Amino acid sequence: MGMAAHASLRWERVRRFDNVGDEIMRKSLTLGAATLCLLVVIWFTFHDFHEPHTMRDYLTLLASILVFFCFGDELLRVGRGA
Repeated sequence: MGMAAHASLRWERVRRFDNVGDEIMRKSLTLGAATLCLLVVIWFTFHDFHEPHTMRDYLTLLASILVFFCFGDELLRVGRGA
């Protein structure tokens, strides 16, 4: 009985680790796709350096930078298992 319980606990630990790995992969792919979308938006906004930019352009850039920091924080939290 003791050996079966030990094997069962080890299997549960492996399954839990595998689920965490799947969650990290899903979040990484989702955040990666969102990051690419934001980079495209920033590129279309700031591709011409000679063109004067409006306050809306700079607010878009600021919001994108804040979102990048949030993405990084989310990936770090998932990676630590928090």
